[in-house]
Amino acid sequence: HVALYLIVSFFVTAYTFFIGGSPSVKRAGLMFVLGVLLYILDRDRDYINLIAVVFLFFMLGNPRSIYNPGFLLSFFATFGIVYLSNYIKKKLDSYLPGYLTILISMSLAASIYTFPIMIAYFGKFSYVSIIANIAIIPITALILLLSIIIIAIYPVFLPLSIFVARLDAFFVSLLFMLNAVFSYVPPISFRFNVPGNPGIFAYFSIVTFLAYYFIRRKKSLNPVIPVI
Repeated sequence: HVALYLIVSFFVTAYTFFIGGSPSVKRAGLMFVLGVLLYILDRDRDYINLIAVVFLFFMLGNPRSIYNPGFLLSFFATFGIVYLSNYIKKKLDSYLPGYLTILISMSLAASIYTFPIMIAYFGKFSYVSIIANIAIIPITALILLLSIIIIAIYPVFLPLSIFVARLDAFFVSLLFMLNAVFSYVPPISFRFNVPGNPGIFAYFSIVTFLAYYFIRRKKSLNPVIPVI
């Protein structure tokens, strides 16, 4: 298992550099590698502490990242998924099928914590993103998996890598098609006055406190799936 995790970590790192290393990709790659390290060392994997450590690495490497909206959206979305998704899923389990509750809970949790960032940078928030994520998240995960497989088998078995690449290209085309479809949905969005730093801090403080209160009662502070 250790050897397998090390091999996968190598390909994840290579893939991160291969696609350019945007803040969200770097965050995911670093969280995965650190998670593997904790597994090898037989340490408990506290996802919130893991997010905090990765955030600290980014700040030490490039403090200006704090002004990058992609960086902020990636971290706050991940924090929301870790902190809230399981609680939301348990509330929905009685009404919806299991896999659907996972997608909805992840989308809602991420949206709750990215809401003030969207308002601060773009001045509006659209409900369409919550619905779109339910369809886009599984396809994006599949594209990522197939891309890593291509990198792994390309030097060894070219014909198979070409087949997987064509399959990957199909799902990429499907993803673009879905993006186009959702772009034609009537742009019902809610506009807000851009909040200052005190307003954003107050929002996060209130949401996190309320979430902690209810989560502590239910003892459900775990993500619905491993977050990378």
